[in-house]
Amino acid sequence: MSRSNLEKINLFKRRFSGETRAYGTYSPSSGRSWQVKSPVTNRVIYGHLMGQEPYGLYPLQKDRTRILAVDFDDDNLDPVNSFLQRSSHYDLPAYVERSKSKGFHVWVFFETPAAAWKVRRIAQEILNDIDRPDTEVFPKQDKILGESPQFGNFINLPLFGKSVRENRCVFLDAHNDYRVIENQWDFLESLQTVDPAHVNELIELNGPEEAPPLPSTSSWGCEVSGLEGLPPCARKMLAEGVTTLQRLACFRLSVQLRRIGLPYDLVVALLIEWREYNRPSGQKRRITAREVRAQVASAYLNDYRSFGCEDESVKPFCVSSCPVYSRTAQSQDIRDAK
Repeated sequence: MSRSNLEKINLFKRRFSGETRAYGTYSPSSGRSWQVKSPVTNRVIYGHLMGQEPYGLYPLQKDRTRILAVDFDDDNLDPVNSFLQRSSHYDLPAYVERSKSKGFHVWVFFETPAAAWKVRRIAQEILNDIDRPDTEVFPKQDKILGESPQFGNFINLPLFGKSVRENRCVFLDAHNDYRVIENQWDFLESLQTVDPAHVNELIELNGPEEAPPLPSTSSWGCEVSGLEGLPPCARKMLAEGVTTLQRLACFRLSVQLRRIGLPYDLVVALLIEWREYNRPSGQKRRITAREVRAQVASAYLNDYRSFGCEDESVKPFCVSSCPVYSRTAQSQDIRDAK
């Protein structure tokens, strides 16, 4: 079936809908990614499909999502097969995309917006079943908190023009040796979507029936229970991420979060989410989940009490209104006077 550019754009928007006030993108040459605080227009999608600028979707709209995506970051198809088998057991049609560099995304599409926490809970149940509990799931949060513009995390979408020509960012036929599907647009038109009522039934059968009272990393600050005692520098680091000295920053944040009484497991979970906000400079990669765990473990080994004001990772986030900053500055003035 032949489709005009506008028909393709509208179909793409129908399948991949989410936040429309901002989107993510990345540099195909360096891999560096960032947020674009501009509306998602037809021109943005057309540029993505033509290979001009990649488009990354923020799937969360408050506490709802139209997509689920699971990111398997290596080229091993075994866990992908296992996930498809388990999702079939739950009667959830799932579709495989070869991602832009390596690995695969598995997608589930919903007929209308579904409760994000329920979607994420089912995905995590499947990942636990196949012994891949640390696999990334999008959306990464249950909901967006607060009134300020917070969007969660974006996921790079399929059919980026330049990658398609390399048989990347394309959907594969899981029933035909994972060959590239010949007509991606016919596929998108005909794929099966899931009724959110079915998601509700799965939750009722498998529990729990209410969203767990876990903090969300999508809106850092006082709105996240237990973080009120953090100094301003730590709040800024959590909200903005860092561009350098990621491991040192992770350690300092771990010390601060421990100091206000957060348990080890929760700090690990929070900082694994926080690493997605980091934008490493140059060709450097983000800190890994394993490295986060190592830094948190180190912070919990001893009773560190320093706020870290002297650390190079903390200095860019210092604010003059901080009482700790004021005390540190006064102490430095006294030392200089001597």
